[in-house]
Amino acid sequence: AFYRKGCGLNDSLGCANLGLLYLKGKGVKQDYSKAAEVTQKGCDLDNGLSCSILGSMYQNGIGVKPDKLKAVESLQKGCYLNDGRGCSDFGFMHLNGTSIKQDDFKAVEFFQKGCNLNDGLGCSNLAVMYNNGTGIERDDSKAAAFFKKGCYLDDDLGCFNLGLMQEEGKGVKQDNLKAAKFYQRGCGLGNAPSCSNLGFMYENGKGVKKHTIKALKYYEKACSLKSTKGCQNYDKLKK
Repeated sequence: AFYRKGCGLNDSLGCANLGLLYLKGKGVKQDYSKAAEVTQKGCDLDNGLSCSILGSMYQNGIGVKPDKLKAVESLQKGCYLNDGRGCSDFGFMHLNGTSIKQDDFKAVEFFQKGCNLNDGLGCSNLAVMYNNGTGIERDDSKAAAFFKKGCYLDDDLGCFNLGLMQEEGKGVKQDNLKAAKFYQRGCGLGNAPSCSNLGFMYENGKGVKKHTIKALKYYEKACSLKSTKGCQNYDKLKK
């Protein structure tokens, strides 16, 4: 009711928050078309988050008819209004050439902006670009640094990838204990491969004290997150 009142009084952030509630069905009946309606209003009132949510809805045809052009316009506006996720999603469009000219350099530019605006996904995407040398000169230590920032901004893939780099000593000093720490964070954020790798470390005493019960716990979690490897490792260790 609070956000509804705010949006009715032209509070643009109220519209964005109300849109999120309608999308998730939190405290209100889930209603995608209402979500589109209020985020459109928020975007018209120059709220970046509203524009980014709306862009994503147009991209995926949620509550609106899929419209690539409107998706581009909304995400571009969201990014211009300094919404980090809008920049990251807009970077993705450039990377994949989705309804916009494919451009690796532009993708890097928007991932960088998203990351600067503290969007974890933007940081992790930027790290991938550094890792692969796509649109920017390859640099493993920069990749590790951006995965780390992404991880601490709660992007699960950032944690998983940094865990791998710590385990392999790629771009950072090899450190199994740190690898386990990042896998643990990734697992807590719902990343199945992180749970599976952490289980393996506990099973084999790699970087952590060998602990079969903990290994089983993490394999089981990986399995519940639809990781085939997690399920297989759980069954094998349980025998």
